[in-house]
Amino acid sequence: MQRLRHPCVRIAAVALVLAGALWFAGSRLEASAASADRLVARDAMPMLALALALFMLAALLLGGVWIVLVESATGRASRRIELMLGFLYAWIARYIPGTLPYLAGKVYLARRAGYETRSLVMMAAVQNIVEAVAASVFALAALALTAHPVLGMPLALALALTPLPVLAVLHPRAVVAASAPLLRLCGRAPLPRGELPSPRAMLVAVALVFASQAANALALLAILHAAGAAAWSDAPLVAAASSVAGVAGMVVVLAPAGLGVRDGAMAALLASRFVVQTATLAAVALRLLTVIADLVLTAVALLVDVALRKHVLWRALRGDLRPAPSRAQDPPVAALPQETAA
Repeated sequence: MQRLRHPCVRIAAVALVLAGALWFAGSRLEASAASADRLVARDAMPMLALALALFMLAALLLGGVWIVLVESATGRASRRIELMLGFLYAWIARYIPGTLPYLAGKVYLARRAGYETRSLVMMAAVQNIVEAVAASVFALAALALTAHPVLGMPLALALALTPLPVLAVLHPRAVVAASAPLLRLCGRAPLPRGELPSPRAMLVAVALVFASQAANALALLAILHAAGAAAWSDAPLVAAASSVAGVAGMVVVLAPAGLGVRDGAMAALLASRFVVQTATLAAVALRLLTVIADLVLTAVALLVDVALRKHVLWRALRGDLRPAPSRAQDPPVAALPQETAA
């Protein structure tokens, strides 16, 4: 057992996991690139570059969700760079089947920033719930807007607002009440409300998820525009296809980064408006660009990590979970409604 705790063994294991994720991402990149010749032939590189930037922005916004939730639950707001770097390093682990490597990576690397494991595990679960609920609401709203040619924009917009009350399930009190029966069944005490993010933090997290969903939708619209198939009037359908496919990829946790599930659902939904070849091409191009975006984000995170001398990845590989030295004390998160009420 002592040998398994040796830093060399830990470094080799993590390096093997990262190498497997990069190999899988690279193989998907190579497979998808063979189907993207049509887009390149159309001189659509500016639109594809825009889509790539939007995919990177969408991932960074989800990193913002992680930071907001962790800071609110712990009351500390001085380790944002470390939290974002840890999130980006873990992000590439989505290409390993199952969500455990991604979730465990977020928790393990955030411990490097000095946060407790219990709070991090809880926030990883909360982030998954927030992303699934907010993305579902966004998808339902987008689907309602697709009916604007028939219902008219005012009525379609009113219909799109009807799923918003579903977000009430993300209120900390609702989370505590919903989780209490399951915890009692497992012989555990109910969640203390003080360990959950504040209502304001949950609202900010939902807004960031909405922004991430919008960025992904705009990226898909840019891809379709590059293929010469989409107009601005197709934005609601494209947003619905992007969000529904994303939710499907979240539900099927064994699919690495939603591979196959997300692409198939997206192609099927887009085929209701575009020809099958265009829908399939868009799904393949989206997979290609998301893989490139994830690899670029990982490389940028490594460069920032080295340039700022945070050494998040290196110290984590060595098993050094002590927080990095900071010039100032961790300031508390200001004006949390939850703490005020307590």
